[in-house]
Amino acid sequence: MNERMLLIGEYLKGERPMTDLCLEFGVSRKTAYKWVARYNQYGPAGLADRSRAPLSHPARLDAVVVETVLEARRAHPHWGSRKVLAWLARKHPDFQAPAASTVGAIFARYGLSRARRARRRTPTRLATPSRRTSFGARTSRATSRRETGSDATR
Repeated sequence: MNERMLLIGEYLKGERPMTDLCLEFGVSRKTAYKWVARYNQYGPAGLADRSRAPLSHPARLDAVVVETVLEARRAHPHWGSRKVLAWLARKHPDFQAPAASTVGAIFARYGLSRARRARRRTPTRLATPSRRTSFGARTSRATSRRETGSDATR
């Protein structure tokens, strides 16, 4: 904030153009003019850092919904999100249920879910030595000729 005050003070003296001041202070002209406007509107308090947090959270779930889902999970700790939603739909038909992925995220946020164990991967089968050739893969035509014993396929 101190450097902002220095920039504003230099600008208000009117001795140097804004472009030169911006180069010296390492800010864009747009930012400098924004600071000047805030200083003119709010005084020195307008130059303080502002919060970047959003003013509203339209997708936030209602606390009642979250608590209802958590109560259902605590009553049935081995059920997943889809089964909990189906149970809530039967017990509370007027309940505005979120998506199953949202319910799963709620479980994870409150520590009510565990990550699945990683499955062991089996190695892929290598070709048997009889199928390997030094000249590449055999064609089906050459294989069929050898098996039938005839040259009639030419």
